[in-house]
Amino acid sequence: MRRFAALVEAIETSAGVVEAWTDWFRVAGSADAMLSIRLLVGGGKERSRRRLTAARLRRLLGTALALPEWLIERSLGESDDAAEGGALLLSAMPFPEVEAGEAAASERTEGSLHRRLERLTTRLDEPESDETDCAIAATLRETDETTRRVLLRALLGTSRPTGSMRAMLTGLGRVCGVPIDVLEDRTARDTGDDAATFERWIAPCAADDSIGRWPRVPLTMIDALPTDRDEAWSAEWNWVGLRVRLVRHRSGVRWSADDLEPLTGKLPEACEGAERLAVGTVLDGILIAGSMAAPRPRGDLERRLARRRSTAADRRAVPVTFVAIDLLHDGLEDRRRETWTERRERLEQLFATTLADAASIALSPAFRESFSKLQERHRESRRPGIDGLVLKPLEAPYDPETIRWFVLPPQPFRWTAVLRLVRQTGDVASTIEGSFSVRGVGGEFVPFAQAPLSFGSDEERTEFEALLKRTTIARFGPVRELEPEQVYELECAGFEPAPRRRSGLALRGVRVIRRCDERTVDTIDSLADLQAAWRITSIDPT
Repeated sequence: MRRFAALVEAIETSAGVVEAWTDWFRVAGSADAMLSIRLLVGGGKERSRRRLTAARLRRLLGTALALPEWLIERSLGESDDAAEGGALLLSAMPFPEVEAGEAAASERTEGSLHRRLERLTTRLDEPESDETDCAIAATLRETDETTRRVLLRALLGTSRPTGSMRAMLTGLGRVCGVPIDVLEDRTARDTGDDAATFERWIAPCAADDSIGRWPRVPLTMIDALPTDRDEAWSAEWNWVGLRVRLVRHRSGVRWSADDLEPLTGKLPEACEGAERLAVGTVLDGILIAGSMAAPRPRGDLERRLARRRSTAADRRAVPVTFVAIDLLHDGLEDRRRETWTERRERLEQLFATTLADAASIALSPAFRESFSKLQERHRESRRPGIDGLVLKPLEAPYDPETIRWFVLPPQPFRWTAVLRLVRQTGDVASTIEGSFSVRGVGGEFVPFAQAPLSFGSDEERTEFEALLKRTTIARFGPVRELEPEQVYELECAGFEPAPRRRSGLALRGVRVIRRCDERTVDTIDSLADLQAAWRITSIDPT
């Protein structure tokens, strides 16, 4: 049990988690390994069932430790977690049953995890008596404090799995030799809780398990560079979302995303349309919340994917669309060595036939135009759900290591605002952060953006600190409220709707450009103008 205790400590401290899972899987049996996954990561067909009540725990500890129940209740009340309090009491109080020499010590450290839990469950099903309570306490004291805490949480039904599925699968893959993408598919589809399920997870790969696998290397996405090859490029919208790969496997549809939790089971609406594809087909694309015509903020997508399973209510609240941008495999035919033009033609054929009316799957529009015509597209690329253009060479193959795709970010949006709040912490040389407001209805100031202030020289900083002393009208700890005098010009990469904010908008990449000494507060931008500018950019991307 030493390695299991080390695993729990690693998960709680977020240090060396993958290595701890690897060490544990090397020594754990199938039943112990499956139980540890369900206790620390979650999943399975059944939710944690409470077998031990808090009142029974107090009576059990009182009987075993020969202490009054009121003292046990007060002791447990000192901890927010009854399981942790019970584990500490069993560690701190004298308990003669465990002083049995080397044999007992070996049992405490090397015994089976699932057998101990079964023994505890069997004892709890027996009629309550002093003998039963002492036997349960003795079984708990055979383990170390960390394992005891985990077992008590399982019995109390208060287990809160916080382990990472990705870290667990990485450690399991190192031990059994099964690729992570295959483990993702097996764990998502086979949700049993017994040792046989675990053995099916780690079974050697079948022949079809290799379909659609490739080196997990993301495409290079870099800033745009000048080029004189005007006719040899195509452009697409740079969608704001999650880069994923859709794999049509023989057993269903798989989703592969680098460095993220498994997505299998979280996108049922997109899987329905993808089932039509031939076995072995692999599409590269972007997951977005909403649709191409009405994209939603990335935060909505992240909240949707944070759930282990997607319900009908989740799909209605936050619909998800897979936007295809490239074709890697067409059935069992590898097309990565073909040019982008050839891959795109075949991808358009798929959407014209097989995926013609597929729900929640769309094809990203491509613009095969000269750079002079793309300038207008670039001016339209600052809008909700889109962050610039992606430029692709027409003759390039799909090679994650050498492919040259370029991101052309949109022109930043600029506006003027007045400095109302300043926050400075730490020493004199610490960063100064400002809160900027724009004019709202009735002339009131509405907070709109926050950004750090920078100074080109010590003289500028000294001048600004003198201005702070002169215009400060109130102080709230490290925050100062200023007279609305200083006007600044700011810029941002784009807007996103934020209903909980007074302005109704959230900004991306805010930066202070300069202080506008020549302007007065009456000339700053209004909230209505900025909201109108955001609505203007919300046009049909197709």
